[in-house]
Amino acid sequence: MRPFLCFPIALVSLLAISVIGGCDEAAEDCAEGEVCSPGVGGAAGSGGQVGTITPYPFVVISDISAGQNTEGTTDVDICGVRADCGGEARTATIISFEAGAGDVCGQPEVELPTCGEGMIANDPQQAIDSGAECELTFDSKSGEADFVSLSIGGSLIVGFDSDLQGCTVSIVEHSGAKTEGYTMKLCAAQDDGTPDLSRCISERIVSEGGNAVAMVP
Repeated sequence: MRPFLCFPIALVSLLAISVIGGCDEAAEDCAEGEVCSPGVGGAAGSGGQVGTITPYPFVVISDISAGQNTEGTTDVDICGVRADCGGEARTATIISFEAGAGDVCGQPEVELPTCGEGMIANDPQQAIDSGAECELTFDSKSGEADFVSLSIGGSLIVGFDSDLQGCTVSIVEHSGAKTEGYTMKLCAAQDDGTPDLSRCISERIVSEGGNAVAMVP
């Protein structure tokens, strides 16, 4: 929903991340000879890096909201997480979801003003599409919202079937209260294939919510 951040050749060893709306100045720099497009792949995909390069197939999103917004959507609401690798859109799978301490529509006996009649906002499967639909609405039959609410201190980990180096990772978040915020980072895998939270690259703080885009060199 906002343009992604361009990254210079001299910083190809770093993960460049932008919260939407921050690429105007960087675009001018790119016109002066910097690289403005993602790579073609992921170590497990076509054109990806091989050898001793550490793959980073996991995206970890954590709610850092200061307090609960009881008049709008509850804290951080993830509508979609998607990777684009050389023009190929890749969809993630849910690795884990831990709801935080706040109330979320869909939990027993929760009656927030925005819950409507039977709204469900604690299904992590709602976070692994493109996020094209990201409104405060829900399916009248299933009750499913277009997003999953992490709640205060909650976390979501999604995994891709390939390394994300050379890809662009997009997170779509339903921006609401000023108190909401989250962090995002890419993490490596342990020997058993589970996320290794001790080996992650470029954690970014998105302090006021909204979309974020990560270009992984």
